[in-house]
Parts: sequence; structure tokens; C-alpha cells
Amino acid sequence: MDCSRFREHIQRFVDGELPDRLVAEFQAHLSFCGECAAELREISAVRGALAGWGAVELAAPAGFADRVMAAAQTLPRPAPSGRLRSLADRARLAQGAIVSTRAIIYSVVALAAVAIGLETRHRRRSREAKV
Repeated sequence: MDCSRFREHIQRFVDGELPDRLVAEFQAHLSFCGECAAELREISAVRGALAGWGAVELAAPAGFADRVMAAAQTLPRPAPSGRLRSLADRARLAQGAIVSTRAIIYSVVALAAVAIGLETRHRRRSREAKV
């Protein structure tokens, strides 16, 4: 038997995109074709496994942040001198306002974290929409 026509329909059937007029014909074929039925089961299993990946939440091990902070505190800090110290503590903006350099750095890090979080969320939702 030539199953090539029906094998083209398997993925569309799994995705729910096969037109109604072909669904009954495809299901009738599956009732007597073990090869196509086995391929349908395999594709469905893979799709189910891939769908489960989006639900996996990754978390740092317990105490990870505390260990990192403790290790960072043990590192020696270089002592800036004179002019360098004043540059490291504050920055003058174009409008003449003086802003703490730390505030700028913290703001950039926070914005980067938000951007990464939004991108991760967008990718996860895109992946879920495809499934």
C-alpha cells in the first residue's frame, strides 16, 4: 500500500490543522495501517515531550546567592586614589546634574535583568503557541 499521501497528513493531524474532510479518511487509514499508526504515536510522544519542556522552571540551588555574596566579600577591593575616587563615586551628566556611578550601574543591571526576563518570557510563550 502507498502511504505517502497519508504520511504527509500526520503532522497536520497532530497539530489539528487537517481539514475535516480529510480527518475521517486519515482515521480510516490508521485503523488498518500499523506503520502510519506507529508513526503517529511516535510524533505525538515527541510533541508531548517537547510541550513539557516549557513547563520546567529552572532555579538556583538553595543557598547559591548567599555563597556567591560571601565569596565576593572575601575578594580584596582595590583602593581608588584621588581623582579616580571622585570619578568612581559620581558622574556629571550633560545637563550638569551629578549622579552616583553606582546608581547608574545598578540601573543598567536592573534594566538588563528585565530585558532578559521579558525575552525569556516571550520565547517561552512563542514556543507554547507553536505546540
